[in-house]
Amino acid sequence: MGRFCKVCEHSNRARLELGLANGIGFRRLAQTFPGLSQDSLRRHKINHMSPKQIVELLVGKKLPDEMMQEIRDREADGILHQMMNIRAIAWERLDMAREVGEEKTIQGYLRELRGVIKDEAELLGMLGVKSQHLHINLSQAPEWVEVKAVLLAALAKYPDAQIAVLDALERVGKPMKVIEANGHDRVITA
Repeated sequence: MGRFCKVCEHSNRARLELGLANGIGFRRLAQTFPGLSQDSLRRHKINHMSPKQIVELLVGKKLPDEMMQEIRDREADGILHQMMNIRAIAWERLDMAREVGEEKTIQGYLRELRGVIKDEAELLGMLGVKSQHLHINLSQAPEWVEVKAVLLAALAKYPDAQIAVLDALERVGKPMKVIEANGHDRVITA
């Protein structure tokens, strides 16, 4: 059975939320309003108060969506900058740990970096920053046509090898699957 929120049900909910928005400590609010714990106030702020609501409580009026978007963008840039600094520090410390060969420390910084990179990716996704993929058809590039011609010319004395290489080059970029045969992995085309 789910828990009900004591703050949502409280007769002084508006005052409590105003206090939470203004950064009044959970302990102080819990002392001021008997029957509420610091944990219930913390949960309420996290789960039931949106950033927009907090800003509106702080400025005392409902803000237009454009202004809220500007605030979100500014805050997101700041968070992203802080994450980039954390990532840089973690890389420096990882390099130092590698220099002295401290394996446990290396593993710790690798976990830290993985977490920071994951958080950055999530933040960028929330900001709508899409990764950009560049697709290049190498088979039409003049350089590739030249490499292919040189390869085939070198294999001219070996017709079976030439045919095998041509077949392999035709499969480049097509899906492949790995099967196991007699304990060895063999790659075959799908």
